[in-house]
Amino acid sequence: MMYTSSVSHLQMMPIQFGFQLETKFYVEGKVTWKSNQPVLYYEFYSSAQTDHIHVVPDGCVDVLFSCDGSGQWAEICGSVLMPRILTFQTSMRYFGVRFLPGHGIGAIPLKDWVEQRVGLREILPASSEWIELISSAAHFEERVHLFDKLLLPHLLGEPLPELVDYCLEQITGSRGCIAIHDLSQYTGYSTRYVRKKFEETVGFSPKLFAQIVRFQHALHMIMRDELDLLDIVHEQGYYDHSHFVNNFKKFSHLSPQQLRTELSQLRLARGMELF
Repeated sequence: MMYTSSVSHLQMMPIQFGFQLETKFYVEGKVTWKSNQPVLYYEFYSSAQTDHIHVVPDGCVDVLFSCDGSGQWAEICGSVLMPRILTFQTSMRYFGVRFLPGHGIGAIPLKDWVEQRVGLREILPASSEWIELISSAAHFEERVHLFDKLLLPHLLGEPLPELVDYCLEQITGSRGCIAIHDLSQYTGYSTRYVRKKFEETVGFSPKLFAQIVRFQHALHMIMRDELDLLDIVHEQGYYDHSHFVNNFKKFSHLSPQQLRTELSQLRLARGMELF
């Protein structure tokens, strides 16, 4: 059966709310690289009071730089599959680059990055000078420019197999509301074959990836305070409110209401819109 991939993997940029809520001076900005796929640049400051930051599954691979002090470093961080708490050095500025779901780093298969944190110098020995330039840059916009110019061309991943690329498009395009049976019908391959090829490339099943995509869309709605929780249940195709809460907590340390409450308190404390 013939199938084509026509929409961007990016229906929305995955969120790491711990970076936004538990750090200071968080900023972000999107740029576009040569293949016309957006990548997210962001920056935050780990205060003296915060060295533990929550991270949640997003299907992405990030490159993270330390920007203050001596011995600047950079590491590649693959997606986690369950909520975790990562330790960061206090009183440190960090600069990050988030590659979209389905995009790896260099020639290393995407599946090999899942739940991994590896020094960038180990993957790209020639990057030492570039890491120092990016980490020592005067401001966020300069770091974005330097990464785009110096490192990005060396980090673009290998093209995905057509079948896997198509499945990623369908899952993200449906906001995670698609079954592997549907992917099988659309592609003409058995569900077992689709699952096998997807896992071999991405590192986890299409069902789990769909759950992460759906969680991330619900997270966006909560962070932007767009809808009440029952509307999100309907919008994202959950069976009922209980199903929504259980799935949200599977990928987060908070229930949807707990996160919404924290956001409200933080907005009041800062006296401004957060996002």
